[in-house]
Amino acid sequence: MHAIPLRFAAPALAAALVAAGCGPTPPASFRLNMVEAIAPTAEKDSISAEQALTAEQQRQVATILLAMFGTPDEPVCLPETGLDPAKLRLAAGPVRSDIVGRKNGLYREHCVHCHGITGDGLGPTAAFLNPYPRDYRPGVFKYKSTERADKPTHADLVRILHNGIPGTSMPSFGLLSPVEVDALAEYVKYLSIRGETELALMRQFFELDDEDQGKLPETREFLLTEVLEPIAGKWGAAADAEIEVPEMPTGIELAESIAKGKELFFGDKATA
Repeated sequence: MHAIPLRFAAPALAAALVAAGCGPTPPASFRLNMVEAIAPTAEKDSISAEQALTAEQQRQVATILLAMFGTPDEPVCLPETGLDPAKLRLAAGPVRSDIVGRKNGLYREHCVHCHGITGDGLGPTAAFLNPYPRDYRPGVFKYKSTERADKPTHADLVRILHNGIPGTSMPSFGLLSPVEVDALAEYVKYLSIRGETELALMRQFFELDDEDQGKLPETREFLLTEVLEPIAGKWGAAADAEIEVPEMPTGIELAESIAKGKELFFGDKATA
C-alpha cells in the first residue's frame, strides 16, 4: 500500500467530510428525562407498560416544555417563573459577543461540559468526575442557607459560583464579573424550574382518569396554576426561608467546648 502524499491528504479529507454530510452544527436541544419517563413505581420492582410513558405522551411533554421554556438558544421566560429574561439571554445560547462586545452564552462556555445542555449533570466530561456534577432538574441543592426542604436563595447560588466547592470538581468562577455570575445563577434556576416542571408533568400521567384518554390538559389553569406556579413559588419564597445564624455567645470557654465536641464526635453516640 502506497502512502498518500501529504499535499493531497488535507484536500482528500475535506472532500470526504463534505461527502459524508459534514455541515453546520444543529441547534442545541433539551434532552427528555427518560429515567422519569420509564421509572418503576414504589409498589413494583420492574417496569411495565402501565409505568412507562408512551411515545405520544413523551411528545406531549416535550411540546408543552417547548412552549413554556423555549430552547437552549432561545429560552422563554414566563412571568410566573419570576425569572429575569435579560439575565437568561446573557447566559443562554452559543458563546458569542453582542454589538457592544459583551460576552453571551455564559452557561455554554463555563458550565455545559459538566452539567450538560439540559442541566442533567451529563455533560461530556461528567463521567470523569467524582462526585458527579449536580443534576439541576429535581431542584435539590446541598449547600445553601435554607432548610433541607427549601430551595437555595439566589445569593446561595452566586456564592457557590464565586467560591466553588472544595473537595469536588466545582471550580471557582470568581474571575467572572458580578453581572456574569448573577446571570449564571439565574440560568441555573431556569434549568431547575424547567426540570421540576418536566417531572411534575410526567408524574401527572399516572394520575389520569380513563376519560382523559392518556393526555394531559393543556389549559392555562392546569399548566400554570396547578403545575408551574407551585414550583416557581418555592423558589420565590427561598429568601424568606433562610436559617437565622445565632450570634456567637460571649464568655464561652472554647477549649472546653472543643473537648466536648471531640467527645461527641468520637464517642459511643457517634459510632452507634
